Amino acid sequence: MILENLSVIERQILANQFRILSKLNEEDEYASNSFEKKAEILEHGYTGEYSEVFEINIDEIPLQICNETNDILNMYRRINYSIAQLTEIEKSKLALGKIKFEGFDANNDPHYHYAKFMIEKLGTWEEYKDMHLNSHSVFPILKYRKMLVLQHELLENKFNLDKSDLSRFIEILSE
Repeated sequence: MILENLSVIERQILANQFRILSKLNEEDEYASNSFEKKAEILEHGYTGEYSEVFEINIDEIPLQICNETNDILNMYRRINYSIAQLTEIEKSKLALGKIKFEGFDANNDPHYHYAKFMIEKLGTWEEYKDMHLNSHSVFPILKYRKMLVLQHELLENKFNLDKSDLSRFIEILSE
């Protein structure tokens, strides 16, 4: 969604704020000029330039995406905990690479931005703080959604996963 209109009052209030910011940043010519341009865009109602004024993501990330992101990260917390409980021999008999967490696509997937915010700013999901979260692919989210179906089924019966549960995750991705 691109913002196409603001009321005269909204434009005036925002223009005044940008004029104040311009004055507060007079020692930084670039910043001062940038705030002046934004004030002028608003004062004249140049809707085609509103994207220059609003340097925020105009589209909200839906609650469904936020919940799904948390579900995916919870699922991987369970999976990784369960893998850590296996012996090296048990691990070697499973194709664990198939169920590896790959991150999210930064260009096409809002899960990426929400996960990055939670990890870097809120300090949640610390196990991912040193991970490169950009998968550069839309395919991981498709994989995670298949896995979530099994995750919800397994949560009804037990919390801890065993080797057979991990095998089931691998199997659904092989179908």
